[in-house]
Amino acid sequence: MKIALLIGVSEYDTQQKLPGCKNDVLAIKQIIDATKEYDDKLVIYKNTNSNNIKQQVSAFFDKHRKSEETIDEIFFYFSGHGMYKEEEFYYILSDFDFPKMNRTTYKNSEIDDLIKSLNPLLTVKIIDACESGVRYVKDINDYEIKKMLEGTKQNFNNCYFMFSSQFNESSYAEESLSYFTESFANSILLNETETIRYRDIMDYISDDFLQKNIQQTPYYIFQGTNTEVFASFSRDLKEELKNKLFDDTVEVDKTEEEKDVSLITKIIEDAKLYCMSTEEVKDVFILIEDYVNTGNEFSELLNIYEYSAEFTDIYYANISNIGAVAKVVNEDIEDFFVSMKYKVRTVRVPIKEMFGFRSNEQKYKEEQRRYLSHYEITEESIPYNYISVDLNPKYPNLAKYNCSFIFAFSKKELMIFHSYTRYKEVRWGEFTKDNINWRKNPKVSLKNETEIKANFSEILRGFNEYVENDLKNHFKSSNEKTNLIPSEK
Repeated sequence: MKIALLIGVSEYDTQQKLPGCKNDVLAIKQIIDATKEYDDKLVIYKNTNSNNIKQQVSAFFDKHRKSEETIDEIFFYFSGHGMYKEEEFYYILSDFDFPKMNRTTYKNSEIDDLIKSLNPLLTVKIIDACESGVRYVKDINDYEIKKMLEGTKQNFNNCYFMFSSQFNESSYAEESLSYFTESFANSILLNETETIRYRDIMDYISDDFLQKNIQQTPYYIFQGTNTEVFASFSRDLKEELKNKLFDDTVEVDKTEEEKDVSLITKIIEDAKLYCMSTEEVKDVFILIEDYVNTGNEFSELLNIYEYSAEFTDIYYANISNIGAVAKVVNEDIEDFFVSMKYKVRTVRVPIKEMFGFRSNEQKYKEEQRRYLSHYEITEESIPYNYISVDLNPKYPNLAKYNCSFIFAFSKKELMIFHSYTRYKEVRWGEFTKDNINWRKNPKVSLKNETEIKANFSEILRGFNEYVENDLKNHFKSSNEKTNLIPSEK
């Protein structure tokens, strides 16, 4: 018997909504249904609060545990927010509340325990954490989570785990489908053979992302023979699936008048998402300033650190690694108030030796390289363009840390970039920042204050975790949570 559990969480109370996740899970459902090989499945994409999901999932596993059937395969799929904290990965559910983290998430270890209770011959877990400031795909200790996942696979007979990105990257998505789930679907639809192994799926996805102009590299952990088969798909079945999954046709029964009214209605509704003046944009930046100044996302750290936030208007040429930001913004440059200029320069690059032969002298060739020479926000009405949040140590044995923000915006959307870094003290009391690695958060509507606050909350919580993890590594603390409150004498 083969069973499947598919969960897609699009709606969130405190986190950014992920409209593509519902479509992701429905796409996987279409594929699972088409195989006709799964005897039972549970698909959840509505009412995705923690109580409802946990009740349904528990009942699903309990039913199969009591049946005493032999489970040949369990196929688990999740699309939504995720978080890695203290050697545990959490699937974040709709009613997620950080103070109630254990109650409003599903622990990866709990899912694993449910799966192990059925002792399946093969376990497949596919995790597509869509772009959203997801903790487990960025700002965590790569070694720790990889060690956790490698250890997890030992608990199963055979397994294939597929993750949408490396742990220091984001996972990208459109409103229709995430890139990773779309690639999973195409690994089947565009495969010339009928019988498709899990190895074939992983190889296709890896090659597909090599061609994409984004920083997202899928990650796999598996324990098997590379002969395990997902399913067989005839050419006709693939064509049928293509029509179901990627059919963009519209209704043709409407009169021309109805179509015109529908178009006008869409335009009017869409216009509500746009700011009417620069004053509305200014109000958003004032909202951000007020929220960041509160420092609400820091608790224990404030016992040993002073929190400060500075809001400045900085010349972009002085911002470290601004070229990485420009590369991302360039994809939306027609809509965003940004100006960029590039120049070409000649550089000497070493020539790689072919066929394993080495010459006594390194040879070089000249290449033309394009580089960013100018970047600026063309709309100057915003009160600041750069935020620098510092954690200044109260004790001399502690490092100083920084979280920085820069922005791009249109009349409709705000694009947020952030970085976490530790200062290097070059002279007594004189600090410079380590390497700046800008990370992009998803675009958010300028009209949606809740989503904007949720994004900043997510980033600042991530900064808090970044500092805590760095301190634990530095002071070689145990696996138990470090007590950051100084003892009183």
